Amino acid sequence: MAKHSSSHNSENLKEVYCRDHDRPIGLEKTDLFQVVEVVIGQTIVLQCHYCKETDDQQAKIWYKSNNIANFTKDEVKLDMTNDRNMSRIYMDIDHSLVIQNITTTDSFFYYCQPYQAQDIEKDLNFYVDVIDVNKSTIESGNITDWAKYQKENFHHINQLFLHGNGQEFVRLRTVLGISMELITLWDAWSECEVCGRPFGEGIRRKKGHCRIKVSPASVRPSTNITLTEEELQLVKSTEIGCRSTLLNDLLPNIFALIKVIPDFVLMEGCAGTCNPDAEGRYKGWKSTKKTGFKYRKTIVLTENSHLTLVCPESTLENVVIWKRNGKILTAGESVAPPEADMEPKITVDTFNTLYLHEVTKSEEGNYSCLVDDIRMQQTIIYVVSKSRLLTQALLRHMMYLGFILSLTLSCYLAGLVITCTRRRKFKTYEDIRKLRAELLLSSSSSEEKSDDEDDNEHNIDIKETTDEDKSDENEKLIKFEDKKDVV
Repeated sequence: MAKHSSSHNSENLKEVYCRDHDRPIGLEKTDLFQVVEVVIGQTIVLQCHYCKETDDQQAKIWYKSNNIANFTKDEVKLDMTNDRNMSRIYMDIDHSLVIQNITTTDSFFYYCQPYQAQDIEKDLNFYVDVIDVNKSTIESGNITDWAKYQKENFHHINQLFLHGNGQEFVRLRTVLGISMELITLWDAWSECEVCGRPFGEGIRRKKGHCRIKVSPASVRPSTNITLTEEELQLVKSTEIGCRSTLLNDLLPNIFALIKVIPDFVLMEGCAGTCNPDAEGRYKGWKSTKKTGFKYRKTIVLTENSHLTLVCPESTLENVVIWKRNGKILTAGESVAPPEADMEPKITVDTFNTLYLHEVTKSEEGNYSCLVDDIRMQQTIIYVVSKSRLLTQALLRHMMYLGFILSLTLSCYLAGLVITCTRRRKFKTYEDIRKLRAELLLSSSSSEEKSDDEDDNEHNIDIKETTDEDKSDENEKLIKFEDKKDVV
């Protein structure tokens, strides 16, 4: 089932519904339309284009039918008054069908198609199901809780649909020839909510709506029975809401059993990084800051310069609005200059890019952009003459130079003061001369002592050599005398 989205209009609270272009398409008839549950007195908008797409500006016609199996070209009658506040049913500028102050008579299958199309397209179809106000509470939990919820609320009623002996249950199977079953229709999963939660303990949700699946009964009803228009509408439907007023009109006892069944919100764990921009109604900006802008800039331009501004976090699918001093700048147009003979200097192109050409003092101001009604960026622009800007730059650099010189002078004076206060600790010239003389004397005496030590060592060496020579001679003499005695 395709999803639907809701929006808030400044004039009146409206629920806007569109078909998802990427929805899965099957052969079942439930793929042909989207159930739109509305309460009496509500205002709805049925878009004649897919979600996140824009209208192709081609002429369109809206039709309605009470039979899903056999679409008929019964054109929706639009109110032709000039004042939209006085019109209950009208077509908007993008060919969306607007129905105000919904009544039970508005419960039909609606579909739109191009003006000259021959075949009825089955892509942009809606079934408006007027329901009773849901006064029951919404239950929530995990998949186990949902299984318990389904067993407690659905199981016994589904058994009555199959085998119940009550008058209305029997009439369903034998007279109307249909079988009913309670099911849950799920919305898409929400973003993973991780802000303010422990790491790895994020949570995401999806809401399940109570629906009644309608299908042909296994036993064919008698062909001699004539059904009313409301009965035919129920028989030809494939799905209705559990609080549908159509069910209340035809089967009040069954309606009393089913209308109290609450919807269910399924929750499961998820992981992610805290990103306030992705959660809540104020996505694109922090949910706790509803009045400020996400980005703020201040830009100073010289005269005759150029500037290009792109609204951040926007794509071609977003609705981007530029404002100058609170006044909306129309996309694809230029702002009229103050004088007729001047060229326009402020332009917003069709891709929502803001251009400022050869700016003057008149182009100063507060430029802001909104993305899908979210305050995204605020830019304050000042325009000054080039000479003034250069003068300011020169003064700024002179201030820097003055600061450096003053710091250097302070350090120099501090050194002089320290030197003056410690002057008594400094040595005089005479003291330095005496100290030098003492150093020279001590150096010479140490050299003489070293020379004496060298001489003594030399004499000892000579004496040792002489003694060795004498010893050698004595040994030779003894050997000679021994030889003489032998002879």
